[in-house]
Amino acid sequence: MKKIIRNILCAGLFILSFSFTSCELIFDLIFSGFNTSYSADIDLKGILTKDSEVYLVQTNTSSTSVNAGVYMTGRNYRSAEGSDSKEPVLPENKPVNNIPKFVQDAYTMEINVPETNSARSAIFTDTYEPVDWVYNTVRLGDEISFWVIGKNPNYQGGLWGNNEPEEISILEPFIFKASGTYCRIFTPAEGDVYLSTSVLQSLANKFDSIYAAETNILGKTVRNERYNKFSYIDSESGETEYDSLFVPLYENDKINILVYDIYDSESVGGHTLGYFYSVDLINPKYLSSGSYSNETEVFYVDSEQLIDFPDSIYSTLAHEFCHMLNYITKVVNVQQSVYQNKVNLQWDSMLTEMLAMNTEDLLSDYFNPDADVRTVYKERIPGFNTGYMNGMVWGNPITTSDYSNTFAFGAYLIRNFGGVELFKAIANNSYIGTDSIDQALKDCNQKRYDATSNRYQYVTFESALENFFQVFLNTGIPENSDVITLNRAGGSTINGKKYTYDAIKINSESYRWDTYISSSDMSNWEKLKEEDKLGNHEGKGMDLYGANYKISPIGPYGFVLQKVQDGNDYNTFSFTKTGYGNSNPYILVKNPARSNYGDYYVTSLDFQKIEQTE
Repeated sequence: MKKIIRNILCAGLFILSFSFTSCELIFDLIFSGFNTSYSADIDLKGILTKDSEVYLVQTNTSSTSVNAGVYMTGRNYRSAEGSDSKEPVLPENKPVNNIPKFVQDAYTMEINVPETNSARSAIFTDTYEPVDWVYNTVRLGDEISFWVIGKNPNYQGGLWGNNEPEEISILEPFIFKASGTYCRIFTPAEGDVYLSTSVLQSLANKFDSIYAAETNILGKTVRNERYNKFSYIDSESGETEYDSLFVPLYENDKINILVYDIYDSESVGGHTLGYFYSVDLINPKYLSSGSYSNETEVFYVDSEQLIDFPDSIYSTLAHEFCHMLNYITKVVNVQQSVYQNKVNLQWDSMLTEMLAMNTEDLLSDYFNPDADVRTVYKERIPGFNTGYMNGMVWGNPITTSDYSNTFAFGAYLIRNFGGVELFKAIANNSYIGTDSIDQALKDCNQKRYDATSNRYQYVTFESALENFFQVFLNTGIPENSDVITLNRAGGSTINGKKYTYDAIKINSESYRWDTYISSSDMSNWEKLKEEDKLGNHEGKGMDLYGANYKISPIGPYGFVLQKVQDGNDYNTFSFTKTGYGNSNPYILVKNPARSNYGDYYVTSLDFQKIEQTE
């Protein structure tokens, strides 16, 4: 199949569907073994100009890793200046072990509840009695004990250690040290980390500055009284009892922020800035042994990072508060199903992290208005530039690419498919995971023209993902507002609150992956630089490698974009697909001379089986 796509999205390209794998090819892949290879030749004569850029694109729209398997044969990629591409040495996609395991496990929790004898959606007056200080009776200087995640003193570490877990919940005394309109700040009653009153009050003021704007687009801190309440017959008394799965949440409750030296696993190379632990909103009566609820709205930030990197902690306030609001909207205020007296509290980590990191972006003017480059851009874009092929499915372990790529994908959705209004729709519907994005795109009436059907169709998560790679093609300042890019600034005012996002020029020197890597990685980067194996940085931030190299695998929801040629020195090209390759491959030609953005020629690769000889 071959087609030319022009003047779509006002001279832009939007791929709604591509399917290049024939039934015969699938049959051969299954029954011919992994040694089978396929070849494809392509002739671009008449298409290429001296300014053309030719790319090999491979995408993975599935939730599991796939093998790319396609590469150019018989010729190395040569740039317009005549230089060959460097052999790719990909940065390591490291696990981020500093996220407390308790927090990761809470994304999927199974709760045991009594056998109910009436509709769970009915409104009952439950008998839940929260800890008494929740009702604003606590005063500055008061001491309150909280459960926090800390290091197990009995942990001996490693495969050959004892069976004790590395982290446990510890009950620690805290002092109420600073107060805001919407929050309380607590620090440990014991310890040697000193934080002045002015530093803590500044933290409270920063949170106050974002509270109204954040709840305006992410939902309220209020529990819907209709959901997740139930009645049951007490097994001992025989009386009817009333209860709720979650703690009471009221609009005038203040958010509690605990500032302490957060425990980090000994195996990590980073440091935890903060965390939200959803168990704190669950009725402790229904928690399993070893889990403890603080029975209130609370999140945690690191004291050392507050001293050393205050701007990062201010950004963390918005991030962790988003997690709390997202959990209330997507879990607490959605009726949970009970099956055999069990409730599975499922929450999607990829979606909530995407929302949280982009909340940092949209609210940046509230807590860090004078930043030259927004904190979240510096923290995430360098990792996206080099780790885009790793995808963005969140599991265990979570990796550095999961954070970077998930932020970039959310930023891409905001800048190309509905802006802040789309972000708000994703955050406030009752769906989780990719279903939430699908529904929000439909609710925001996001449609794009499909040349195949000759009509406009709704954009879906999958079709948006299929076009994500184009942010690497359109890195300059777009003349056309409809072209797919991250290099677009914008914003909205909703209910009197202003939200903004800056243009992200991902090929900027500011976003080279070596710019923000840790000192432990610097020696490795210097070695690669000395050996001239840094790919095609050319002083830019993004990593694009020659199509003559096979880069595999492609992570879940990831893609690979590789250069075939700059210019028109050659018109014919050959490609090989190994038997285990199952990505979606095609060739894209960009002709900037004809149109600054979006004049693309797209063609599939028609692979034929290479006959094997003995």
